[in-house]
Amino acid sequence: MDTQLPDFIIAQLYKDNLVITASDNTLAPASKLQVKDKEINTSKKTNSKEEKKWWLGNNAKNFSIIVEDAANVFIEENTLAFLTSILSACKFSLEDVAIINIAKTAINFEEIKKTLGSKYALFFGIEPQQISIAIQPDLYQDTLQDGCHLIFSAPLAMLMQQGVEAKTEKGKLWNCLKKSFNI
Repeated sequence: MDTQLPDFIIAQLYKDNLVITASDNTLAPASKLQVKDKEINTSKKTNSKEEKKWWLGNNAKNFSIIVEDAANVFIEENTLAFLTSILSACKFSLEDVAIINIAKTAINFEEIKKTLGSKYALFFGIEPQQISIAIQPDLYQDTLQDGCHLIFSAPLAMLMQQGVEAKTEKGKLWNCLKKSFNI
């Protein structure tokens, strides 16, 4: 099946390479391409302080996961695999969440919530005062604050360990997540 893309799509796809010849046989850059009497500006507006993405994931479900890992940019590979298994059990993926490492990004929770629109926030090994949360919720309790469900948990490294204590903590986390996400 032959498919022909509209001119403006072609211009977007090849904005840096496409050159259209004007009627007087001079070259016109794609960023000033005209289609049906409308100018298409393909140049991106950039902020002079272009911000680097400080979270991992696409945050499709406005679900923030806050960790503290001084040794890694976001999270260690084995820890990420463990976290992914927790997310899968809750019917989430990395596409749905934003993982923020506060050891590498100095940020408070209000900024996280404002930037990412967090509806749920899961904190692994984080004390509320570390990210400027005034309340002191219990571990594994879904606490609603300003339209966002907050869940505080033991650190992921502790949950990954073998033994009775780790198994007990994982059970508490799982019970809380089941309630929070109606699983």
